[in-house]
Amino acid sequence: MLQREATFRFCPRDGTRLVFVAEHESAPVAVLVAHRRPELNTLHIVDLRIDYEQRRQGIATAMLYQTIGVAREMEVRAVSAETRTNNVPASQLLAKCGFELSGVDTRRHSNHDVVKEAATLFWYAALD
Repeated sequence: MLQREATFRFCPRDGTRLVFVAEHESAPVAVLVAHRRPELNTLHIVDLRIDYEQRRQGIATAMLYQTIGVAREMEVRAVSAETRTNNVPASQLLAKCGFELSGVDTRRHSNHDVVKEAATLFWYAALD
């Protein structure tokens, strides 16, 4: 049975980075990496990856909720994340966890993102 608890730690250098790792049978099966953006007073999710075989078991949801909890302790105003329009599962996950779509960038990765149908979406979970 998969352990549904994710442990977290701050990177030792400056305390602005957050890493959650979920393990199954002593092997990592998921990771979430976030860093504080002091200029925006937010915690930004840089990466969230779940092993294919472990998806749809609530691991990502638990990691996002734990990240929001840590962000509240850090007293930031929001947790932010980015997805691409062609990553529907990631967008659905963020929306399910209380993130709101707050912007679209149609030129983030190229001058033809809309033509390629892969614009960048900006998501925020406000904490105030």
